[in-house]
Amino acid sequence: MTLAINGRVSVELSTDGKGPSIGKPCTVPPNSKVKAGAELRVTDDAGKILGTGALAPGRAQGHTLKSCEFTFDFKVSGAAEKYVLTVEGFPPLPYTREDIRRGLFLWEDEGTLAPQQ
Repeated sequence: MTLAINGRVSVELSTDGKGPSIGKPCTVPPNSKVKAGAELRVTDDAGKILGTGALAPGRAQGHTLKSCEFTFDFKVSGAAEKYVLTVEGFPPLPYTREDIRRGLFLWEDEGTLAPQQ
């Protein structure tokens, strides 16, 4: 059985709409830990590595609140109910299979990675 892991990691660029045009390449602020090519690792709740992926290059999104979004899309093996996603440079985040099926949308704020509200 395989499970598709997809979503995005977003980093705030501006709150005034300034910055690159929507869909254009973007660079995160120097205090951000998110970077293109960062490794993503998915393990089961016992710690067994099920698969890895990487963040795609960032693209600008939004209007007044602009963000740089890094997408990811890869598959892992596994039939567990609980999984752990680790984005390079950040602590692991637990997810259920249902969470993963809906997509994983994360936001970096001051060096912390959290589910996007």
